[in-house]
Amino acid sequence: MKTIETTLTTTAIYSEDCTRKYLIRKVWDDAKPSLTIVLLAPSITDGIALDSTTQKTIGNADRLGFGSVSIVNLFSNMEDLINTIDPGEDSENMKTILAEAKQCDVLVYAPGNGKAKNPAFQVRATQVLKQLKPYEKKMKCLSNEDGSVRLRHPLFPAVRTWYLRDTTVAEAMQMINEVQQPSKTNGKTKKAK
Repeated sequence: MKTIETTLTTTAIYSEDCTRKYLIRKVWDDAKPSLTIVLLAPSITDGIALDSTTQKTIGNADRLGFGSVSIVNLFSNMEDLINTIDPGEDSENMKTILAEAKQCDVLVYAPGNGKAKNPAFQVRATQVLKQLKPYEKKMKCLSNEDGSVRLRHPLFPAVRTWYLRDTTVAEAMQMINEVQQPSKTNGKTKKAK
């Protein structure tokens, strides 16, 4: 019989009034590479509770050989579930995103495109992506096995089992632009998927 014991250490950083969450970090093996993932908005995840996104993120990160995950979000406001409040510069959140991007081994950009038509999303994603440019060499996106589905959120069905692909700030910005702009097919205007 073999017994394996694992300790999962959690760090969570909130605003003083706990209306904003800037970071949730889960560490299970300091000797392995670290992953930072940029998602859309904070969840209920804390030191004990885990939501489905965090569970999928930890499971996939471990499967891929990482020993920790730092989760940061485009939006930090926990009271704005549909992301309608313009976060402005949200300097504390931006500082946290950049600090995690700097210290990690791999940076995954994965807020998805479900909110890409939302003007607040467009503004915030553009702000964050421009700031991530210095860390582009370690930037990845979630993909399906053959790479045909890219830049999705961890709960998007095609990427629930992660494949990490290199990506760029320009590619992520293009995804935002494609959702905003209608595409033309056979002379007819068609909304981009």
